[in-house]
Amino acid sequence: MIVRIWILAISLISYPLLAQQNARLVRNPFFTLHNGIRGDSIYNTPARQVKLAKELGYDGMEINQLESFPAFKAEMDRQGLPVTCVYFKVDLDEPTLDVRLPEYIRSLRNSGTILLPYVISSKKTYAPSDTKGDSVAVRR
Repeated sequence: MIVRIWILAISLISYPLLAQQNARLVRNPFFTLHNGIRGDSIYNTPARQVKLAKELGYDGMEINQLESFPAFKAEMDRQGLPVTCVYFKVDLDEPTLDVRLPEYIRSLRNSGTILLPYVISSKKTYAPSDTKGDSVAVRR
């Protein structure tokens, strides 16, 4: 019984110390999604939006949609704000992925950027969560 009490006491004492040590080892970036800073008449350019994200203390920012990728990537590089993630469309009814995607992904090599595809079926060939579209999505 005394041994169990000692084990419990040591566990309770050491857990906060171990948790604190692990918290220092893993640090996820605190980043903003693009829709969190757009849509304003003042912060209406990539330069202003990236500057705002930096001033608010974010570690990085999402690029939302491939159409805005070149302007935001250039501005984020210029201001030193990492591209944390890229949100882009994969349409199962299109014969191939967007032709810009390989080049954009190459420009992010070794950056730790998260790729966030959202998968759709624009012609309604596949219903949402239809497993018949899974093999098409995986081949892309």
